[in-house]
Formats: sequence, structure tokens, C-alpha cells
Amino acid sequence: TPINDSKDVALLLSRKNFRISLKNDLDIESMDKVIIDFVESIKEGKNIAIFYFAGHGVQIDGNNYLLPIGESFFDETNVKYRAYPLSELIERLEQNKNNINIIILDACRDNPFKKHRSNKGGLAETLVSKGTFIAFATSPGQTASDYSKNGRNGLYTSHLLNALNIPSLNLDERFKIIRENVYKESKERQLPWVSNSII
Repeated sequence: TPINDSKDVALLLSRKNFRISLKNDLDIESMDKVIIDFVESIKEGKNIAIFYFAGHGVQIDGNNYLLPIGESFFDETNVKYRAYPLSELIERLEQNKNNINIIILDACRDNPFKKHRSNKGGLAETLVSKGTFIAFATSPGQTASDYSKNGRNGLYTSHLLNALNIPSLNLDERFKIIRENVYKESKERQLPWVSNSII
């Protein structure tokens, strides 16, 4: 579902007059360049910057990584040096203190390296600076479902799309609706989570 998810989110945001850069199936070098180009495009002025990622993400030693395609990860050390650190994305986005940054991650998966002591499911809790909002498809340490009733999108993104189309709600209200609906459809197995430092 990630390709459908990213296309549908991009289409919805473009209809709301956001300037869109849609990229799919990136290797680590391409992911790094795309993020640098994105940050460069919002380094001046005051912007609402939305970064949406659908795919695989894992935590290792309390740090979160977004996984590119084209890699064979053999162990946790390999992931640390061949995946994209979420902390780097946040640091780059927060360079322009005038921006409002919204990061949405439908990317919570098990760490497959079961023999390592740091193995935990899903992504780790992430703290952000003033002006940044980060939304996870599920709670820290938990995993997220790829499947939803609509058959086209992942569970979280299906409800994200619905909530973004409701007029006259603020961020907290929208993501509260997403949390309630994902929790209900997942039969209480998946509870989305946010960290909000927007004033």
C-alpha cells in the first residue's frame, strides 16, 4: 500500500494548494538528496512544511530509521549506516525556525534482528523542538498494519486522508479523530501517537 498511500496524500495536499514533491522507491543516496532538496526549498520565509513517509521504519537503541529500498540489512549496525536517521530529518527541517514542520510517518515495523538486546517493535518516542509536529501510525514500541477496509491504503493513511478532508479543524482535532478511528478499526491493537510542539 505505500505507493497508493503516498500518491493519495500528495493528490489531497496538492488540491489544498501545497507545492508537492512526490518520490517513491528511493535508495539511500536518493533519499538523502531528496530530503536535502526539500529542506533547501523551505529554508527561506515562513512555510508550512509537511513531510510524509509511507514504508518501513525501525528503532535501534532508541533511535528511529527510515528504510530505503535496494539494501540487504544483515544486522543493526548495517541499518544504522545504510538507513536514514529520523533525527537527521528533524534536525534539517528545524534549521528554519520560522517554519511549521509536520512530519507524518506511516512506518512502524518490527526490528527483525531478534537476537540483539536492543530489539523492540515499532518506532521509539521522538521529541521535537518548538514549531514541529510529528505523527506516528502507532504508539512508541508498537507496530502498524498495512491493511484497511478500503483495500487501497494502509490502515493509518486511510484515516489520515479522511481526517484531512474535514473542514475547519485544527491539527490536534484531526489527529484525535485519526487516533480514535484507527484504534476502533484495528480492534484496539493500533493506537496512533503524536508529539506536538507547535505553539
